[in-house]
Amino acid sequence: MKICKVTTLTSVHTGSGKYLQKDIEFITGNDRAVVIDDRKVLGIIGKGNIDKWIACINRGSSLMDLIRTIKSDVEPDDIALRGMDLLATHFAHARTLREQMLSGGDIPLIPGSSIKGSIRTAVLNHLLDQYQFTPFLRDEIFNRRNRIDDKMVIKKHLGTSTNNDLLRFLTVGDALFYFETWACNILSMNMVRDGVRMEKRLGNLVECIPDNVEAEIRININQRQLELNANKNYIRNNFDFLRSYNALFEVINSHTEKILKAEFLFWRDDKMEGLVVDYLEKLQTILDDIHNCKPGECVLRVGHGGGWLDMTGGWAKEKKYIPDHEIWSAIVDKARPGNQSKYSSYPFPKTRRMDNYGELLGFIKLSIQNP
Repeated sequence: MKICKVTTLTSVHTGSGKYLQKDIEFITGNDRAVVIDDRKVLGIIGKGNIDKWIACINRGSSLMDLIRTIKSDVEPDDIALRGMDLLATHFAHARTLREQMLSGGDIPLIPGSSIKGSIRTAVLNHLLDQYQFTPFLRDEIFNRRNRIDDKMVIKKHLGTSTNNDLLRFLTVGDALFYFETWACNILSMNMVRDGVRMEKRLGNLVECIPDNVEAEIRININQRQLELNANKNYIRNNFDFLRSYNALFEVINSHTEKILKAEFLFWRDDKMEGLVVDYLEKLQTILDDIHNCKPGECVLRVGHGGGWLDMTGGWAKEKKYIPDHEIWSAIVDKARPGNQSKYSSYPFPKTRRMDNYGELLGFIKLSIQNP
């Protein structure tokens, strides 16, 4: 078991799955967003006004306006469950706030399952590079319902069941951040006919763990069980990357660097306005962080904002794996609704997510503390 420091290089959002409704479940003002505490609201308006509260919710009108008809001097902090800085502009149209995942004690966290999921993506792409000698067939990409499904790919390289999955020997704990969150307006840099532009109309408020804050997790590679299972031929493929934390982190760094370099090359020759230049500078900053990693350190992307390429690790776009144009076209048609009618002349994907200051999301640095 190792203690591993987690440092957020950029804002990180791993969602609870809940969308808070503006003016009903959260309010904004003075560069702050406040999540409303229902118990505090009830203490102010009283049980006799619950029907007005319900009517307010049904109409979608401001809860604060209702409260001030009952007690005029109430401020947002008086009804706050928690508050956060509002690092956002051009968000007036936003009607919801995507809630950050929190612990039972309302502590912002990045779940160990999310970190391990991103590690799994890096490992899968590493194994594909090492062992995928033949192109994928359509049946390995699409399931019986004709939906994109990478289960066959995963089974082929990581194990056919939970019992022989290579990564069952890796456990990763939750990262709890004892810091206040902040709310960002996440926008899309979008390719359009006349160039590249930031789509403010597609923005949405997202609660994030701030950049440059730290937490600790416990991470463990059960090498004894790994060796026992390998000796009994229960697991497949070369698993040298699990023989040490340094080896695993090298695989992670290599994968993150590969994705960022591919992204850099994709945009590098685009001589558009400063929007693309700024984006390339952000990519280069993360690449520099990778290059500055020492043994036992790595850079990983987790959570919201990475897009389709980060979720798959980019393997589905590799022509050596999917040289058949019909299969690739079918993937794009499924992943991008309206592709044939509207977007077939554009590369896939054609949008990139960032906050309204141009900062990328989801990059963390892992550093083993007791090598």
